[in-house]
Amino acid sequence: MQEVEGKNHFEIKKKPYVFLSVFNLQKHPYDDTGIINQVLSLQDSVNKRKRQIDKNIDGVNGGFVVSGDAFSKEQAAEVADTIRDGGTLYVPSGDVNNAYKKEMSTPLPQQVYTELQDSRNELRGIFGVSGSNPQGIKNEDTVRGKLIVRGQDADRGSLISEYIEQMVDSVFN
Repeated sequence: MQEVEGKNHFEIKKKPYVFLSVFNLQKHPYDDTGIINQVLSLQDSVNKRKRQIDKNIDGVNGGFVVSGDAFSKEQAAEVADTIRDGGTLYVPSGDVNNAYKKEMSTPLPQQVYTELQDSRNELRGIFGVSGSNPQGIKNEDTVRGKLIVRGQDADRGSLISEYIEQMVDSVFN
């Protein structure tokens, strides 16, 4: 038997492991931050807007104001249920308009919805999932427009894929 020394194409031997590191500040061998940490404030904003919209939508149904002159407390609950169900309400005496009233909330301003959409688009961009869809390509009339849309789709996630390529290259070496 003859012992053969291994060959290494690096001048200096390297450790036999590789870290996939995308957001590294060179302080640690692992990432100092990640995409999730970077988008937490955006996600909080999206969640807040969705809660505001949900609360406003719940208020669209409104509530009922019932006069104590026409109904007792127990009857007031029945009045609300009857009106909500689309039933007929009998007011025993007095003016019907003074017996009960339905309260409606005011709609949210348009900028609330716009800000929600902007935050969602920013999240999609950071995660690299904002590429084109089949309707986007189909809606383009020119070949140049179709190429631009496809180019945008191919470009998404290039930051992450570049680091994965570097890591795979290191593993190969």
